[in-house]
Amino acid sequence: MSEFFEQIIPKNNQKDFFKSEKEQETFCLHDLESLTQNFRQINFLNSLEDLKKNWKLEVDVHLKGSRDEQTTKTVSSTKQAFEEFKEGQSILFNDVNRQGPELEKWLEEIKEKLKLSSHTFSRCLVYATPKGGGNASHFDQNINFVIQLSGEKTWWTAPNTSVSNPMHRHVLNQPIDPELEGYLKKDIPINFPENSQKFDLKPGSLLYVPPGVWHKTTASSDAVSLNFTFSVPTLSDLILIALRGRLMGSEVWREHARDLKNPDQIEKIDFLIQHLASDMQTWSAEELLSALEN
Repeated sequence: MSEFFEQIIPKNNQKDFFKSEKEQETFCLHDLESLTQNFRQINFLNSLEDLKKNWKLEVDVHLKGSRDEQTTKTVSSTKQAFEEFKEGQSILFNDVNRQGPELEKWLEEIKEKLKLSSHTFSRCLVYATPKGGGNASHFDQNINFVIQLSGEKTWWTAPNTSVSNPMHRHVLNQPIDPELEGYLKKDIPINFPENSQKFDLKPGSLLYVPPGVWHKTTASSDAVSLNFTFSVPTLSDLILIALRGRLMGSEVWREHARDLKNPDQIEKIDFLIQHLASDMQTWSAEELLSALEN
């Protein structure tokens, strides 16, 4: 099950790719012309005009003056979205894999090749960016494979020294999520890091962007790119899923939380915690994962 994966990462490049993936570094390839031909066979991915003609669902449009998808509005008319595109607003098509069975298949193939958890949330996004448009400096918590379908777009990426393995997305100079702030190694910078790499993507280019890597973009022409995006659960997520499954089997743990300042209630919860700690001594990773990863 590797035909599509070998088109985005040819065999002779896979050793370098997996080294970059392990070290959470950006990876880029160009001139994958046979790959873009695959996407042109999907009616709404052939061109900007085909997107306009064939896309029937809602579209997210960046607000005027915004360069980030956190500040968008959703419109039901593709015609309206492209009118705003002509005025310089970037537009985003969500979950396009639901409109193309080939995309669903390719998502699964990449997920299998990367050995991602079965609880991974996978989807495809299409970004249509007008000349001069792009995304503000930010980092994501997910894995991204970016395939340039048309036009040209420049990416800048830089290591993130503030946090490893982030569970939250963050836009430079925007409020920091309180949970993210709680596990930062050091303060978020004010400016985009200076030790950045530049990637000029053209049709047939692929860019792999690991979680946490700073990046920003600017299109030098009207551009369309397709993202294969994977939101992978953390080890803590899996343990919490397993823990909840165990606890929900107990009618005591299913009781509503109330009167939590009552000493008797506090004593009861202390007892439950002690019992849980004792029970967890008998757990094994193999047992938990076999129940979760089926």
